[in-house]
Amino acid sequence: MRTRLASVSRSSFLTTLGLCFLVVVAAVLSYAVAPKLKAYRSVMQSYAVLGSVVTTNKFLRQDLQELKHDISELEQHLNGDSARLPFKQFESHIIGRLQDMAWQHNIVLSGVQPKKGKKIDQFREMLFRVTLRGSYFDIYDLLSDFQTGLGFVVVKKFNLTPYKGRNKGSSLRVRMTIASYRVEK
Repeated sequence: MRTRLASVSRSSFLTTLGLCFLVVVAAVLSYAVAPKLKAYRSVMQSYAVLGSVVTTNKFLRQDLQELKHDISELEQHLNGDSARLPFKQFESHIIGRLQDMAWQHNIVLSGVQPKKGKKIDQFREMLFRVTLRGSYFDIYDLLSDFQTGLGFVVVKKFNLTPYKGRNKGSSLRVRMTIASYRVEK
């Protein structure tokens, strides 16, 4: 064995020894240092994200308040005055608002029949069969004020006929079905 080692040139021996050293260093780096370096980079990224959250946390509360305000405005726009009413009081509120609006526009509200409609996604449809009579322009004004007085309502059926009663003036009878939609909680 010594004779073989003696026959190898010094430069070949040093090259082989250097290559073995490089293989050992590469193995140590790939199995010991590289996973620790990846873990360190991951921790540093998490630290950077958490640092940015801390700086933006001041604005999160303000953003949440603005979003809550926007949601309450949208609820008010969708449901009108009844935005905060419990579901059971909703029918009586709508009937009362219809009566108030009829008085404001000199219209006789003959009848209102509430009933539950279909459930559409998370919304519950509330139907109201309304019968009223009055002049054409008063009825037009009443229908124009529906959204401000009742919130978002849809007129599903509408029937307009001349009224033949004691008063032979230009009176019309309206039979309509209106639908209001509320989020069912």
